[in-house]
Amino acid sequence: MPGELLGEYGVFEGRPRSTTAVTVGRATLVVIGAERFLELFETTPDLARGTARWLSLRTRGLADRFLEAAHASASVRVCARLLQLMSVSSYAEHEPVIVVMPISQADLAEWAGMSREAAVKALRELRDDGVVETSRGRILVLRPDMLRKRAEAILS
Repeated sequence: MPGELLGEYGVFEGRPRSTTAVTVGRATLVVIGAERFLELFETTPDLARGTARWLSLRTRGLADRFLEAAHASASVRVCARLLQLMSVSSYAEHEPVIVVMPISQADLAEWAGMSREAAVKALRELRDDGVVETSRGRILVLRPDMLRKRAEAILS
């Protein structure tokens, strides 16, 4: 998403970054060295506030993902990840949406915190229930409303 930070924890901890990112489409990256970032952080209040907000959102998201992994079914977690992929474009709640998968099923599984087999089974369940259709490299979400309903357990 525009404006996201990557490697910010490492800057404040004085350690290498611990995350990897995959883009859905084209991306422009701005690389700022740790020393320069810290200098800007200390002299630019808007950057400091924005970074603090981002760190808060990231930390909350990590806590939510931990609870999700501990309590939500594989199907619910896959629904939540598909909704995240859909969030990069606008769509009507009751109209089919094509989600072009920039990642493999194994990547989707890792992102959702499960085995590839569990992700495949969850996608099969969603297909059998008429929520999605799948083909190589894309998922057609036939019922975005049902996808959201299934994921609501962890979105709230």
